[in-house]
Amino acid sequence: MELSQLDVSIVQNKYRKDGKVAVLYSPSYWGGWSTWCRDDQAERMLYDPWIVDILLSDLLDDEKNNRIRVHCDMCYPDVYLGGLEDLTIAWLPEGCAFRVVEHDGSEVIEIRDNIDWYTA
Repeated sequence: MELSQLDVSIVQNKYRKDGKVAVLYSPSYWGGWSTWCRDDQAERMLYDPWIVDILLSDLLDDEKNNRIRVHCDMCYPDVYLGGLEDLTIAWLPEGCAFRVVEHDGSEVIEIRDNIDWYTA
């Protein structure tokens, strides 16, 4: 199914559905997704609607990964794809402030309003 046939909105290169935005991240320790790439690629890789569409498709995992690799070769030259095997979609409410934090390749999404800060 093509993106144009889905009941989704692609605005500012983000995949949106039902008031939520798809955010890509890699929770396993294989390698980060957006955290292990160049700064000029990170935000685009975080939201890439074509990658989200591939992940949501009915294709087998190997075919999904192959298509994502081809897409990344064209759109993100020389990007490290160590986090591809466990690439995951988080659905965050539109306007939600968040960051992706990485430790040994494992990425987690932290939502600003859910972080408890200490004061010295």
